[in-house]
Amino acid sequence: MKDSNIANGQVLLLFKALPFWTIPVVTGVVMFMFCYLTGAFAPPNGEASLRIFNGALAMPIFVVYVWIAVLVMKRRAIACLNQFTQNSVHDLTYVNFEQDIESRLKKNIIWSVALGILFTCTYLYHEDLIATDLSPALFLLNIYTLLFWFFNSLVLLQLFFITQYVIKHFLDNEKIDLFGIQKLLPISDLVITNTIISTFGLALIPLFWIGRTVPTIDKIIVTAVFILMSGYLFWPVLKVQKIISRKKRLAIMRINTQFQTLFESKLGVSRRLTDDAQRLRKLSSLISAKQEISVASEWPIDLPQSIKGVLISMSIPLSWVAGSFVESFISKFF
Repeated sequence: MKDSNIANGQVLLLFKALPFWTIPVVTGVVMFMFCYLTGAFAPPNGEASLRIFNGALAMPIFVVYVWIAVLVMKRRAIACLNQFTQNSVHDLTYVNFEQDIESRLKKNIIWSVALGILFTCTYLYHEDLIATDLSPALFLLNIYTLLFWFFNSLVLLQLFFITQYVIKHFLDNEKIDLFGIQKLLPISDLVITNTIISTFGLALIPLFWIGRTVPTIDKIIVTAVFILMSGYLFWPVLKVQKIISRKKRLAIMRINTQFQTLFESKLGVSRRLTDDAQRLRKLSSLISAKQEISVASEWPIDLPQSIKGVLISMSIPLSWVAGSFVESFISKFF
């Protein structure tokens, strides 16, 4: 019995030592294997067989990618928030973000199961795929559809939760300092990570379109959805910019008021400002403070990081639209 416990402990340690992406990748390989065994990868000879082929190719890739994405998002969120709390001058020890993220992930898994079943049933009913005489390949893809919608629901719920959590607990007016913008870079890093995850997820959608004529409007709709999602994910950055901008404006207004008070005050009946060393020092101090506040950055994101995030985020969906127009142009004139 003792030897059995030791062996089980060694297996558990070995399991924990594996890279976090091992189980998703192995699952994807198994999914591909079943697709092959059921004939889903047979050369397509029509629209129906082409849809089966595309689904067998795309769904395992989607499941693996989104599963890994959920794990990466969790790790990045904990790492970035931990770095932010260490950099912050405010006491944030009361925010147990690691426990909150773990707890919310478990709840989102339950919600994702329910949403996955709902979306799968709706899709199968709409596509008239609920039947008892389905081919093995089509039956298998119906099961994969449940995994597909489960993981997509989970990643969306996690994206929305992490964004709202950061805004609620870390980005209120009192915790953001006018000259502490560099300390907010971990938040920006988290935002860009989540945006890139969304980008590459949408980049996999054309796998369902291989060999099929996809209307331009479909690609435009997907691109519009991505832009809206990116805007939501960048909400923390936009909120920081708004708070910093407001604090800069109020600080400059206070300095301007002190300027006015300084010029209106007199120590003597006809004493000029240039004859008063104390007021000159005060004036110099106010000018320096105003210049320092005016040049303070409002954006909690460095330029190389922002350019990288924007280019990666926008290049893929825009390439769909551009490619669709080029394809339409060629088919029209040639």
